[in-house]
Amino acid sequence: MNNNKSNNAEPGRGDRGFMIQNTCASIREDILMHRLRPGAKLTAEHIAATLKVSRTPVRQALERLCQEGYVTRIPARGYFVAEIDATEAHDLYDVRIGLEVRAMETAFERGFQLEEIDQLTEINSRYQHSLDDPSVLHRSKIDQDFHITLAGLSGNAVIVRLLQDVYDRLNLRRRNDGYWFWSQGTARGPGGAAEHLDMIVALHNGDRIGAIAALREHLQHALENYRFFLSTMAEPEPPDMSAD
Repeated sequence: MNNNKSNNAEPGRGDRGFMIQNTCASIREDILMHRLRPGAKLTAEHIAATLKVSRTPVRQALERLCQEGYVTRIPARGYFVAEIDATEAHDLYDVRIGLEVRAMETAFERGFQLEEIDQLTEINSRYQHSLDDPSVLHRSKIDQDFHITLAGLSGNAVIVRLLQDVYDRLNLRRRNDGYWFWSQGTARGPGGAAEHLDMIVALHNGDRIGAIAALREHLQHALENYRFFLSTMAEPEPPDMSAD
């Protein structure tokens, strides 16, 4: 029996799964980086040609992205980049608060080393130095790094992964609606840095109640800032033209 595989052999299940995963990651990155905008139609043939893969893993990747909420499938029309509305954005903030607070509680339950907190101090220092940078996107990435590292003190990789997913979706919404450009004119940056420092000090002191309170306050301020932004973007109601 000849054990050599033909060059034209079908890819194995493991190879196919790897191809679908890579295809899914590539499309997701294009959506998150705004190379594919909300509402854009996603054609399997075009994506397959671009990524140099067959249409089968592309279709399977698109179905997976539908389940994740990045893509919408409309019967008889095809696949489209999904849009995240304001309601979902608020829900994502709620989930973010729940995950980060639970991560903080878990960190105190399992214990952590001062060296781990030093990493947060270094990240916050970079955040403070970025306040004069006109790129709010750059500052936001550092802020995200701070919070992901903070959640990592829990030692719970599932919480960290879920939190990263929440950030990805929030970033997509904030990029789409122009939040990062609007926030250049707000004082949220310096306030965020000060609130980061409050958390670091509480962690150094082993102050569980203080650290969780500082985290909740920080996240609530972030949510309030985003809500205020949405209120400034809302279209004014038309005047009442009915007769008295």
